[in-house]
Amino acid sequence: MSSRSRQDRFTAAVLFTYSRRDPISWLISWGQRLEKEENYIPSHVAIVSSYDPDKKGGYIWEATVGGVQRSPITKYISRRHVSYIAVPPLSVPQKEGICSWAHKFAGRGYGYLDLLVYFIDLLGHRLGLRRGWLTRRLNKPRHLVCSEFVGYCYGRGAHYRFRDNQGHWIRPSDLTPLDIWLEARRAGWELVRVS
Repeated sequence: MSSRSRQDRFTAAVLFTYSRRDPISWLISWGQRLEKEENYIPSHVAIVSSYDPDKKGGYIWEATVGGVQRSPITKYISRRHVSYIAVPPLSVPQKEGICSWAHKFAGRGYGYLDLLVYFIDLLGHRLGLRRGWLTRRLNKPRHLVCSEFVGYCYGRGAHYRFRDNQGHWIRPSDLTPLDIWLEARRAGWELVRVS
């Protein structure tokens, strides 16, 4: 396989990461653990724009505290992170659509309120309330958290919707990094550990 085709294979894949030393990463993973018990619970997801496995370099599109931006993938390939890339079985037009939507979202602000609402929603779910009720009313795509960003890009760019364990669609505003991870595993996406 040529170097170029190996790089193209990762286009529009999803990067999952968890930082062992970052308190925010720990808090996000803890919040998701309230819902599901898993061995690996990612705290952040991003869309791979390019990745060269031989050089361990490339770029991702991500929603972080700086807003939606393109960043070097190397910031998540270190001893401090446990990172995987999940390669979905998508066509070239779907991959191009996902990356095109990621580019269109560039510059959008980070969803601080969305993250707070998500945690309140999770706690409410633990108390017996229906999950997603609050997030559907308050979260809008003006400001995005990482999993919401991935959900919108996959939905609009590839007409791909993430599902839960029962096969129900999950709205982008209700998605968590763990939901996307579980979908990748359930759907048989190729998982490649990168750190």
